[in-house]
Amino acid sequence: MPNKYSGQSDRPSDYPSTLEEMNDRFIYTEQGGRPTIYDTVDRRFMRTETFKSHLSNINVITANGPRPIGAQWLKWPMRTSYRGGVVFAPGRTPAGKFNLWEGLSVEPAKGSCKLFLNHLREIICGGDEASYNYLLDHFAWGLQNLEKKQQVAIVMRGKEGAGKGTVIDWLEAIYGAQHTIRLSSPEHVAGRFSDHLARVNLLFFDEAFWAGKVSLTGRLKTIITEGRMSSEGKGKDVEMIDTFFRTFIASNEEWAVPAAIGSRRFTVFDVASTMIGNKAYFDAIAEERRNGGAAALLHMLQRRDLSNFNERLPISTAALHHQVLHGLPTQKTYLLEVLINMEFHAKPERLESKSKGMDITTKEFHSDYLQWFADNRVYGSSATSRQFGKMLADIGVLRVGKKDRAHVRRLPPLPEFRELFAAHVTKGTATWDDLVTGWDPSTDPTTSDKVIPFDKAAKDQKGKMT
Repeated sequence: MPNKYSGQSDRPSDYPSTLEEMNDRFIYTEQGGRPTIYDTVDRRFMRTETFKSHLSNINVITANGPRPIGAQWLKWPMRTSYRGGVVFAPGRTPAGKFNLWEGLSVEPAKGSCKLFLNHLREIICGGDEASYNYLLDHFAWGLQNLEKKQQVAIVMRGKEGAGKGTVIDWLEAIYGAQHTIRLSSPEHVAGRFSDHLARVNLLFFDEAFWAGKVSLTGRLKTIITEGRMSSEGKGKDVEMIDTFFRTFIASNEEWAVPAAIGSRRFTVFDVASTMIGNKAYFDAIAEERRNGGAAALLHMLQRRDLSNFNERLPISTAALHHQVLHGLPTQKTYLLEVLINMEFHAKPERLESKSKGMDITTKEFHSDYLQWFADNRVYGSSATSRQFGKMLADIGVLRVGKKDRAHVRRLPPLPEFRELFAAHVTKGTATWDDLVTGWDPSTDPTTSDKVIPFDKAAKDQKGKMT
């Protein structure tokens, strides 16, 4: 007998008692060339032997007497079968295939969602109207193009309890819990078994730690942008599946995502902390959602004009720029510090005093960088002289001659040098002032007093979350 802490056990009455009723619940199909049964109630796949064993205690009357209903249904000519296989195809009805997509969870209807919209504008977007309109366009595009994958992830960075999860609660109410997955660790998508992602529309990483975890960065970028990915379940063959993720990431880390130079995979928002602990505020938003708010939001988003919206182009925010700065290679982090401080690390010249710029050999510049690298005890390998010179050339600091067999480069005047650097690291989307406003170099893990290897930092962070 089960102990008192067990849930209600299965009863024969919970399952179909006739072959016709079996058709209402079970689907026969194939995955990887293997016969497979899909239970539409429990939303799980079973091998045929497991299926027959699972229903072996329920009989159906046949000409030869009582027989297990599972085995009889498999032999029944009228069973529901999809030999074309299983797909997840939002917004479509693929011929000959069983579609795991069950539709949106609410029907659009006029109503009020003003509390949620105010939360989106004032808390998530910090009152910035351009960011607010971008988010609405982003949400609307996802719902107006269900058959397509969104290729920009929304990153909400802020303290716990600020209201990041409230956004996901509302979107989940629209897409449906059956097509939403919330993960607290990147390991859940980087591991070998990933068939849990096969029927997901809304993918939410809640306080997941990515930045600096080099082994996971490529997997995250694949999940965000690639329309197909490999999927493997335990005991199943690897197969390629189409993906239709709308990816959201919430983090309270300074360095939340691996946004590279010119990254078009992320839009980052710094979430305001003003409503942390305000239970009445969040209860009211939740009550609005449950009482027609989600349907009203869907109604509004399905009718939103997107003629001027480019889904592949993230909005440029200070928060995104700061994520790019966190992810710079060490030679660019060094140069950023030089440009902020207006002086070299060890070399005595100050840049702001050079109104016409200055000449310096690549060897001298690189030596100053190496001194900075050593003094800050930066983890990893330093850039070579060739890599350092290439960085300068890419920014626009060109060679003008030689001195003692060393290449000489002409540094522009400080204001021009700063703008060249900003244009380089943001692909021309931000000025120097845009780039560094609100930036605190002391939060950069590359230059902290005690630098922890990034993979180890990720493991430590994972330990704190479990």
